[in-house]
Amino acid sequence: CIYLYGHASVARTLAMQIYKCPVVGSREETAEELDQNMVIQGLMSTDFYWMLPLLVLPKLSMTFLLWYIGSAFLAYSSHITTMATRALLLVALSQFDHVVFETFFSMSKKDWVRKCEVVQITGRCTRVATAWPGELAKFAGILATVGLSYYLFRGEFSLRGLCWQCSRDCTHRCSEVFGYCAQAEKTWPWLHGL
Repeated sequence: CIYLYGHASVARTLAMQIYKCPVVGSREETAEELDQNMVIQGLMSTDFYWMLPLLVLPKLSMTFLLWYIGSAFLAYSSHITTMATRALLLVALSQFDHVVFETFFSMSKKDWVRKCEVVQITGRCTRVATAWPGELAKFAGILATVGLSYYLFRGEFSLRGLCWQCSRDCTHRCSEVFGYCAQAEKTWPWLHGL
């Protein structure tokens, strides 16, 4: 959840840059080159309507989709190696746009994009959202998504807890099926005395 919240934070920053960018009257006034850096001075009034759905919403929907798939992987993985492999797959999928950018763009274009700056009209809410109260809100969001993950897959987690309890508690008859108690008493006799 924390890793994917970083991707959601990038999408939020992009949305704020689009939303808080000044409105200019013509396309020629949108960008200016200063000291070998490109400065976006403003956007046309219609740019907001196509930039938000084409740039921000795909990032947010991909983040949500990867969060849901990652939560399902966590809930349904029975081995730690399987879960680790699936987690690496999710990280690779989440880096797809970065891989495309690094692979297909020329060095001059990549350098131009990295040096690009966007002028923003900042207010009190923008400064608070980027300071520590914004980070607290992000932390609260992480806790909420972890809770939502547990809520969505609570049946699987409770079944896994029952299996763990049955396999490790040697007083239950169901523990005979797992063979843990028979092996553990021979291997770790001091553990059962605790």
